[in-house]
Amino acid sequence: MQTIRKLGTRELLSFFWTFKSDRLKGIEILASYGDVVEFGFPGQRYYMVNDPELVGHILTRTNGIDYDKGSDWRVEVAKQMFGDGLLTSIGDEWLQQRRLSSHVFHHTYIANLASKFTSNTEEMLMRWERNYESGEPLDIVHEMKYLALDNIAEFLFGSRMGPHDIESIIKASDTASSELGSYLCSPFSFLPFPVPTSGYMKFKSAVR
Repeated sequence: MQTIRKLGTRELLSFFWTFKSDRLKGIEILASYGDVVEFGFPGQRYYMVNDPELVGHILTRTNGIDYDKGSDWRVEVAKQMFGDGLLTSIGDEWLQQRRLSSHVFHHTYIANLASKFTSNTEEMLMRWERNYESGEPLDIVHEMKYLALDNIAEFLFGSRMGPHDIESIIKASDTASSELGSYLCSPFSFLPFPVPTSGYMKFKSAVR
């Protein structure tokens, strides 16, 4: 039985203040509180799970009975970003999609992709070497996003995306995540996100 650490008001405000300016540091602060952290405002409760086994358990038991993803505006926003896929569906719909995609999770299929992922990584490292020799700065976060999207395309569709497509997705994803994150850390997060603010319009434009 895991112990759930509940954040007090002072800890919560400190987290949101840090997360707004440095999201990675904010997440690190939450992770330091334990494997399961509960936080939120009246009427809104959030849980951050840091233990890999617990994360695996939750992701493989999303049948709508053990872990209901809910049906409020947050789920609708997630659907706008990720579609009606495994991440946002529940119950019979989730089970049907999981069965349809089961082949990509088979160990043989994943093993065959290992050489392609390795090749993509080696290509990235060669690009890093050229940057080092020329003295040009390198954005490691951007590079890892690029590699992840390159591998995801190979994993899901069996082919690679062009550099322009990958860059477009990274830009749109960064904008959508930034606007959503800023909203969640604002005093108005109790309001549904689809309020037609400038931030929401940027979010909508990015996810199209």
